[in-house]
Amino acid sequence: MSAPIARPYLIAFRVSATILTLLTVAQATFAGSFLNGRYDMLAVHRTNAMVIAGVALVQTVLAVLIKLRAHGPAWLAFVPALVAAAVVVQITLGFARVLGVHVTLGVLIVGGVGALSRWAWSTPLPASVRRVAV
Repeated sequence: MSAPIARPYLIAFRVSATILTLLTVAQATFAGSFLNGRYDMLAVHRTNAMVIAGVALVQTVLAVLIKLRAHGPAWLAFVPALVAAAVVVQITLGFARVLGVHVTLGVLIVGGVGALSRWAWSTPLPASVRRVAV
């Protein structure tokens, strides 16, 4: 059995995973609102996409740190980077109006983000170390 992932790294990854999950679910809601005729939501959808890209990049950095410094699994250095790359492709497809692929890739991104969030929250959090004053 491998060593537990260092607590601060796992907490930071949980935060990024939770934020990314909420942002991607909101992204689908913004797209749906736009398709329902609320055309102002396209600007919100676009802005949220940029925020998602930033958070995905932060999560990738955290994942690499977890792998290299905190005894994380080997796949963790790769999967968040794949999600971040998919987000960049997704944004490019959206601006190019290649909507059939854009929507399909969006579904896959939400699934990938959800899987990373599930891993983050199902991985046991090590007990915090209490310091005793002497």
